[in-house]
Amino acid sequence: MKVIVDIEKLDNFGRGIAYFNNKICFIKNSYPKEKVEIKITKEHKNYIEGEIVQIITKSPDRLDIDSPFLYSGFPFMNYKREKELEYKENLIKELFSKYTTNIKSIVYVDNLDYRNKITIFKKDKNIGILKENSHEILNVDDLLFVNTRIKEELTKEKEGNFNSLMIRTNGKDIIKMYDDKDNKDYLIDGLLNYKFKIRAKSFYQVNKEICEKLYLKVKEYLNKEDKVLDLYSGISTISICISDKVKEVAGVEINKSSYLDSIDNIKMNNITNVKSFNMDVINYLDKYKNFNTIIVDPPRKGLDKKIINYLNSDKLIYISCNPITLKRDLELLKDRYKVEEITPFDMFSRTAHVETLVLLSKN
Repeated sequence: MKVIVDIEKLDNFGRGIAYFNNKICFIKNSYPKEKVEIKITKEHKNYIEGEIVQIITKSPDRLDIDSPFLYSGFPFMNYKREKELEYKENLIKELFSKYTTNIKSIVYVDNLDYRNKITIFKKDKNIGILKENSHEILNVDDLLFVNTRIKEELTKEKEGNFNSLMIRTNGKDIIKMYDDKDNKDYLIDGLLNYKFKIRAKSFYQVNKEICEKLYLKVKEYLNKEDKVLDLYSGISTISICISDKVKEVAGVEINKSSYLDSIDNIKMNNITNVKSFNMDVINYLDKYKNFNTIIVDPPRKGLDKKIINYLNSDKLIYISCNPITLKRDLELLKDRYKVEEITPFDMFSRTAHVETLVLLSKN
């Protein structure tokens, strides 16, 4: 079924919103002020999903770019950069203005080749990235968002025998992982004048420049008397980067491989006031209380309710990659904590994702 609709605004995932038959309709790669003909692809009880057949009235903010990335989680490939940033700022203000009016402007840079890691898929003659929410491979000639070093390496690998290939770089050296088979290879990369050992599966921000700006902002919230607990500490990037600003840091990481790399990283940087613990966050919170500041950088699913119930520090610094779960968690924390400041970061340019930093203080 084909219908004509007017796009009124964007949703939290960067999709256009329209209305048809008294139902909300979500249309990817459409923008406000557009009239589009769509094909209804799925009709649910309360909403409709559709895809564009043709654009009847084009938004003045649309760019005429046709790229496979449009269909692989980069909805703002075709949208003016200033409108993308405006959307992200407004999203954070709409979600969090009930908690504080102190919401800063989004922190961003305009380099397009920001990714230091990518996974490429190959089947028959198709080689490229996966279509969003699909196993369909989109052939990509130009990996716009990745570091030049990765582009060079991929050119050599196009005739290789693999189903998937992950490439990670520090701008000079590279490590590769074929078909999700982990290995012992690692890189050494620098953040804020510290060095880090990074393996193929290590958690490490893909946008180094914005990551450094984020960590510098975190450091503004700290002082020499702070005893910090860094939960979900991974390979200790945050713990080590803040070590010169605080009295001591205890990092807690359940993954054994990440924990072992964190020990190496602490030694490599000659840090004496950072310790790393290989244990579940809940177990640590249950046993140790000697800290006044907690930093959390959880996965997209946010914080477990059990962990939220344990949080009782004077300061809480929350780094979130998912504004929706962040809002849920702030709602659960509001009786104990006051939101002092919120800063959005454009960690993933041209996507709808927003990294958000929140400073909270105990009521």
